[in-house]
Amino acid sequence: MGPVSSREDDEAHPEEAHDVEAMGTHPLLEKYASLSEEALTALPLTELLTDTTALTALWETRRQENALLFYEPAQEKAREFHRSTKREVLISGGNRSSKTDTVLVELAIQATGIVPYSLRDSYPPEKLRRRPIRARVVGASFLDSIEGTTKPKLQWWKWDGAGDPGGARGHWGWIPKSCLLGSDWTKAYSEKYRVLTLADGGTIQFNSYDQE
Repeated sequence: MGPVSSREDDEAHPEEAHDVEAMGTHPLLEKYASLSEEALTALPLTELLTDTTALTALWETRRQENALLFYEPAQEKAREFHRSTKREVLISGGNRSSKTDTVLVELAIQATGIVPYSLRDSYPPEKLRRRPIRARVVGASFLDSIEGTTKPKLQWWKWDGAGDPGGARGHWGWIPKSCLLGSDWTKAYSEKYRVLTLADGGTIQFNSYDQE
């Protein structure tokens, strides 16, 4: 039997409820959770190697689909930004100082209720009590700013960074797959209205200063 939580627990700690959902269940996970130390020791080496490969692939997939959980602030100023409870917050910095990622992660946290592991000891819980939310993201131009930069940084299957996908020099999109309506971006996103709908009914609308 998996972990059991009450509705009150889930509302108080939505990120913990998501952890269980994100990691989910899998026959291999259930297999090794039920093995005694003696039974584990008795497994053939070939079986262990095969299962290890499969579990590693499973972990990478789950990590890709839930990149928000593994976000690490680029600097202390970013942590201060996430801790702020002000209604209006300005963030500034030089090129490639992670301004966009910091703002989009904050959007993802408030839209999904999922707090990254790195922020759980300091993120204000009152910022999660307004869900579902209706958010709006505005860029300088829709083609360059929104389609070219912002949306890819939120799409869970897209890699943003240098080196091989999944490495230490980048991240997958910040909106967890399971937090999308139907767990599917194509179903959750309306091209006509430029609105992304989340599983809890919240929405994120994408606009630009150059649209008619």
